[in-house]
Parts: sequence; C-alpha cells; structure tokens
Amino acid sequence: MQKEAITALTDGIGKIEGQVTTEGEDTEPPVFSHKGPNEIFASTPTPLSITAEDEVAVTNVSLSYQVDQGKRETLQAKRTDGNHLKGTYVVQLPELEGENVTYRWIVKDFGENEAASEPYTLPIKKHPSRLATRKILKLGQVDGSVVEQKILGSGGKPTTGPKQAFTGDHVYATNLDSPYENQTDAHLSMPMIAVPESGSSFLQFQYWHDDLKQIMTMCIFMCSLRGKMLSKWQPTQAKKTSGWTKGEVDLSAYKGQNVRVIFQLRTDGSVTKDGFYLDDVKITDQALPQKAKKQLGVIKKEKPAQEQKKPVDPKSAKPAKIKRKACPDEKGKKLRCPIYQSSSDEGRNQCS
Repeated sequence: MQKEAITALTDGIGKIEGQVTTEGEDTEPPVFSHKGPNEIFASTPTPLSITAEDEVAVTNVSLSYQVDQGKRETLQAKRTDGNHLKGTYVVQLPELEGENVTYRWIVKDFGENEAASEPYTLPIKKHPSRLATRKILKLGQVDGSVVEQKILGSGGKPTTGPKQAFTGDHVYATNLDSPYENQTDAHLSMPMIAVPESGSSFLQFQYWHDDLKQIMTMCIFMCSLRGKMLSKWQPTQAKKTSGWTKGEVDLSAYKGQNVRVIFQLRTDGSVTKDGFYLDDVKITDQALPQKAKKQLGVIKKEKPAQEQKKPVDPKSAKPAKIKRKACPDEKGKKLRCPIYQSSSDEGRNQCS
C-alpha cells in the first residue's frame, strides 16, 4: 500500500486534456497602446490605463514610476476589460509630492517576451486654483478607458438623461447608458483646490437630474485638507430638470485654504431613474448673474454626523469613508469598477 502511494505521488495519477492550436513557440512580444494625461495633481491619486494584446496570452502588466530622483516603485496593473488575448489594464498612481513623475509600462506574455514603453514624464501640479479646473472632471484626469462602477464620474458620451453633453462630447454621470442601480452610493472627488487668499472664488458647473429628493439625494461637500467637512450644497429643484442647469458654490469663505470638493449621490431601493449628470466644472472669480441664481441650491454648515437611514434622507447625507477596491475580472462584460468605493464611517465625516 505504501509503495503504491509513493508510485502515485512520483509518477502522477492525473491526466491533461487539450488541443494544440498552433505549432512552435511564443516568440512574438506583446503590443500595447497608452494615452496618458498631460499632468497630474499633488495629493490626488491618478488612474492610468493601457490596452495590451498578444497572440497567445498577456500574463503580466506593470507600471514602474519614479518621482524626481527618488526611489523607483512598481505597481501591478489589473485587467478591467477584455481577456487574456486583448484587454484593458489599470493602475492608480498614489498621492505624489515633487516636481515631476516619470513612468514606464512593462507588458509580458506567455513566452516571457517583454515589451516596455518609452518613459512618460509628467509635471506634478500643485493644488489647482482659480480658472485651473475647467477640464479636470472632463476626462483630463481619468483615461477614457477607465470606466468605473458606482462612481459619479464614468466619463463618456451619454445616451440617457440629457443625451448630450453641455459642452463637447463627454460628461460625468451615475451611468452613461442606463438608470442607476438600487442603493447607489456614488461620488466623484475633485483634486484639492487652493482657494486664493484675495478676491472671490466660485465653483461652477452644469448638471442634469431626474426626481431629485424623491428617491435620491445629491450633495456637494467642501472638505478641508485633513478631511473635515466644512459645508455641503444641495440643489433646490425636487423634480426632473428641464435641461442642463447651472450650479454654483461660493468658495470665498475658504480663502487661503486647500479645499476638496466631492459630488455625491445616494438612492434608495424603490425605483431607478436616469440619475445625475455633470459637465463643465470650473473654478472662476466671476459669479453667475443674479437671474441664474434663483434656484441654484442651498449651502448648509456641517452638523454632527448622523447614521444614514433608508429611504434616502438629504438632511443626513454625508461623505462616507473611502476605501480602495480591486476590479473584478469577468470575461466578456464591460465593467464599472470603482476607483473609490464608499463604506459607512460612523461618528466622523471623511473626504479623500
């Protein structure tokens, strides 16, 4: 009995079945394409993506980066769309401090063939200030192939809701081509804004929504550098907007401070609607005309945190703690995996 067990262990008792489709070895290196941003912002995570392809299989995609003359770091990319033959791979640069960051993609295939990109060098900008954020939320920071689940910011061309952008082609929305899911908790975080010490500063944007305050609530949170919620803004319109609507938040109260702005939408579990769409976000020193301000919204100072109840209660909405979540890998399905995903954080309001 012992001898038979040893024989089975050394010789093996399993079998392999399959089909040989081509003869020879994998000698061709993989190919790839990448279009990155022109700049990144300090203290703001930056997603990067690449499309990699191989005739046998792409087995590993990584990104090597270096800030100025510092230590070189490596990040492993995750596939968010496609399959082993051709797919989209995503990494997220962490919050960086310095003058410039240089990165390079490395793609490997089944035959251990390697393809490396040329180095890309980007300036690391300080917190944006007046007139600096007009296109930050219009695919300037997020590569067009990084499409995320439950993030108020899946950038692209809308086929639902307003069905077209206010300017250009792209918007940010709960979903571009379908209603939002039940129990949606989605948000979009802007890079930190350096509010000038003098003059006026206004956050202005165009938005479209369906049935706000009935089954969903939309808030904009102004948060300090350390994550303390300073105030929140809510639109006053309770029903579906007739078209793109102007929104404005006065940031003058935060002169000389670094402020992060977070757009957040939460819904209940009753029905689903087209949700919330956002376009033309900018910081300016010119306020909107008084005529356009009549139903812009209300700003509320922060109160002690309350536990979120169902159905959605706009009075208790607050930004949730943010955690990173890896993207699932499902063949043949266009995924929307969050760069950020919210979770409850009782007793404290955090922004990230």
